[in-house]
Amino acid sequence: MAGKDTQILHELRTLLGDAIASDALQIYNAKVADLVLFEYDFAVHGGAIGDIEVGPPSPSGTVILDGMLEIVTAPTTDTTATVALTVETAADILAATDTGSLSVGLADVIPVGTAATAVKTTEERKVTVTIASGALTAGKIRGVLRTVLLG
Repeated sequence: MAGKDTQILHELRTLLGDAIASDALQIYNAKVADLVLFEYDFAVHGGAIGDIEVGPPSPSGTVILDGMLEIVTAPTTDTTATVALTVETAADILAATDTGSLSVGLADVIPVGTAATAVKTTEERKVTVTIASGALTAGKIRGVLRTVLLG
């Protein structure tokens, strides 16, 4: 344990007692990461069916608490298409959504600040945009995910 952690643990034990102090130190050592900002832009990434990684990587152990999307330009297609967003497991940020349902404005993501909806990475990962059913002909989606790095 580093010198600063030893000092903090001693102070916590004095204030809270041994049992609570260890839990409090673990919470103290949780590292709040910067917000994860990402953007999918048809003009940059294209719209072919498949997976496109966007944004910075999140380290292993990152817990995505919540976030939101901004649909800047609604995704369009000549046929039908869906868009999903994934970090750890398929569509854990945005379930496969028909492009007709993604209109300009703000949109919710699946994690909403509860343990049941939070997503924890098991290795370093980026946000993956999955385009399925048909290729896109336009679209721009920005997102922000609030995270904490436990460990």
